[in-house]
Amino acid sequence: MRFEETEDLTVRDVTVKDPCRYAIQIKNTDRFTVDNITFDYNMHQKCMDGVHVQGWARNGMIRNIKGATNDDLVALNCDDVYDDGEKRSISQGQIENVVIDGVYGDNGYTAIRLLSCGSRMRNIKIRNVFGTYRLYGVSFTQHDIVPGAPVWFDNIDIDGVYCTKQPQDPPVDPKFIDGIDNYYRKGSHDKCIRLDPIIWFAKGVTCGNVSISNLHRDEETVTEAHTIQIDENVHIEKLVLQNVTQRFHNCPEVPLLKNEGTVDRLIELA
Repeated sequence: MRFEETEDLTVRDVTVKDPCRYAIQIKNTDRFTVDNITFDYNMHQKCMDGVHVQGWARNGMIRNIKGATNDDLVALNCDDVYDDGEKRSISQGQIENVVIDGVYGDNGYTAIRLLSCGSRMRNIKIRNVFGTYRLYGVSFTQHDIVPGAPVWFDNIDIDGVYCTKQPQDPPVDPKFIDGIDNYYRKGSHDKCIRLDPIIWFAKGVTCGNVSISNLHRDEETVTEAHTIQIDENVHIEKLVLQNVTQRFHNCPEVPLLKNEGTVDRLIELA
């Protein structure tokens, strides 16, 4: 389903079975609600996204999203590749004033991806994210969509994340491994499980105000992945961490925060 140039859009009570790419794609939209969506995917295609919002978009609610996908369960992408059936181009525009509430994934790819590369993202509330994921719980990315373009996230509030890495014992179904390895390179799936963090600030990301609260990781998978990772060449003006815990049962505990970037103000609250 693709929706463009809409106002007061509601998509509700839908199960999506085995799409070729996106389940629901929304673009150039004001006042939208996506509610009670389930994904039932065979994982035989790469880039099988869930709810994919592209800029511009504003004043939205996305809630009660369940299942597993072979890409992001929910993506807010200000700037991203867009294919209208005739030619591929870059879709660009601000995304603002969006709530994501209730994401449930079992053996998911990434729960929520945020992307800015040329357009600003601001005023985003993410809460109640559950499940096991091969890559990330929440990722801040830019992916060099428009080389050299400014990247900006501001007033991003994450409240209530209960995510761990997807267990690999018993062995995972080969279709999940192939879905990543065939698209990226052989061995990428294992690398994702071993190293990719729960909350990721990717290289080149710039943020104003970000808060992360009530993040609880109870990890049973053997992994070296950090709970929060800030890559090099990341700049965050203010980062608030409140009530963040982790527990590793079957492997040595790694530091909760890996910071290779710059955080002007880091506030840690009990």
